[in-house]
Amino acid sequence: MEQIQKTLVENFGLSYRQAAALTDTHPCKVWRDIKKSGRNTSIPQAIELLKSKAGLAVDKDKTNRKVGITAVNALKRAIKKKDGTYRIIYIQNPWLKKSLRAKAEKIFQHHAENFPKSLYHLHGFVMNRNCITNAKQHISKKFTLSLDFRNFFDTVGKQHLQRMKLDEKIIDKILINNQAKQGLSSSPAAANLAAARFDEEILQLIAGTDIVYTRYADDLNFSSDNLELLKSLRPRINKLARKFHFRINHEKTRIQSASYGRRIITGVAVDSELHVTRRDQRKLRALQHRLKKEPRNRLLKSKVRGMREWCSLKEPKV
Repeated sequence: MEQIQKTLVENFGLSYRQAAALTDTHPCKVWRDIKKSGRNTSIPQAIELLKSKAGLAVDKDKTNRKVGITAVNALKRAIKKKDGTYRIIYIQNPWLKKSLRAKAEKIFQHHAENFPKSLYHLHGFVMNRNCITNAKQHISKKFTLSLDFRNFFDTVGKQHLQRMKLDEKIIDKILINNQAKQGLSSSPAAANLAAARFDEEILQLIAGTDIVYTRYADDLNFSSDNLELLKSLRPRINKLARKFHFRINHEKTRIQSASYGRRIITGVAVDSELHVTRRDQRKLRALQHRLKKEPRNRLLKSKVRGMREWCSLKEPKV
């Protein structure tokens, strides 16, 4: 590792701190690229070389350099989605991750002190809650209206956070191109805070009804025994989303009925209790079958462990 860092300093003109940050993120890729590029490669050429590897790209925006999220400590990766488009995920090095986690704690504290009501129905990126606790709230209801915010994290910008009276010093250090990008440790807390007033107005809207409301990041779920009530709620939710500068993804909006089988809420099948979906059961069996053929495959073992853990439907330990 020291040899890699020394080569970066001597050949590419980086500081030792920058070299350490870069090698902490992708040491094997960096060393292989250096050997291929030779001693006379310039810094811009080296950055372009890193860009081309494994779908990784380096963000070189001037704003990033100002806030400390630079080409050295934040790479980004394009991951293909089901609809053929790409989701950009930022990869942090340990130094940046530690810094942004500290800011995330301050954001959550600000959220809890100023908008406590919105936290009661929030299950994404909140301590002692997860997808299972989110789905559990909707047990035994007949109908569920499911909606989704479009590009939730990228929609959250400086204006959202300023309206929530978050410290300007924190805001300037957690955004890239005025967006809370996916993959950054501070983005979930920032996005939850940005949607806090939306959550509170939703609670006022459904007060006095039997509607159960939960939000897990960008997934909104409303359950009730009254179908007409949910249908009438849909346009009002769209109006509220526009008021707070969010957009509903209408392609993902749907109403599920218990009479047609189990409702799927945040990946969990729900009726009078919680169940693993058939799709996840098949996926686990397929992984276990592959592991029998490749017993020494560490990555496969890790996937099987993770899938078993998910299929156990465990709630977080308090």
